[in-house]
Amino acid sequence: MSMQQLLEDFGTTSSDRLVMTDQALEEVRLVSFENGYQAGWEDAAEAHSKEQAHVKNELAQNLQDITFTLHEAETAILRNLEPLFAGLSNTLLPETAQQAFETRISEELAKLIREMGRGRLVLTVNPDQVERVEALAPKDGTVDLSVEADATLGEGQAFLRLGQRERMIDLDSALGEIQQMILSCFGTLKEDKVYG
Repeated sequence: MSMQQLLEDFGTTSSDRLVMTDQALEEVRLVSFENGYQAGWEDAAEAHSKEQAHVKNELAQNLQDITFTLHEAETAILRNLEPLFAGLSNTLLPETAQQAFETRISEELAKLIREMGRGRLVLTVNPDQVERVEALAPKDGTVDLSVEADATLGEGQAFLRLGQRERMIDLDSALGEIQQMILSCFGTLKEDKVYG
């Protein structure tokens, strides 16, 4: 076999060859370009969607980590403050309530006298408070005050009676409510630690 038979001859035209016009060739090129462009567009859109999904997942994970870290920090701070609040509620608050007790009694006595005028004031307190409360009474005899002891009353409780009107001062109850709120706050923190 000769070399001439193996190689195509470009110098002569053959009738069995397909000939394309310039317009048909341009249309084929245009279709090829559109197909390539569309395929590239779809690839870019898919890559963009995957990137957006990845960014959203990363952001969600980071927000969850930050939220968890913030919760851990708040819990740790409150856990460290628990002894301070326990000390306040067990020592400072009762002392403050005791000091406020005398002031509150004086205020309520003055209010009753203004509202009701003169008459016999009966003040019932815990036996441990009798001397302290008697010291509050005016020494000039302008107020007819009788201080009575009642062992059923707490140190922060008192009954004031003038005629038919009666008032109760109950700082023990207020103090107990404050202490209960502090305990329940830290009880909730302990439950969070146990249950996550």
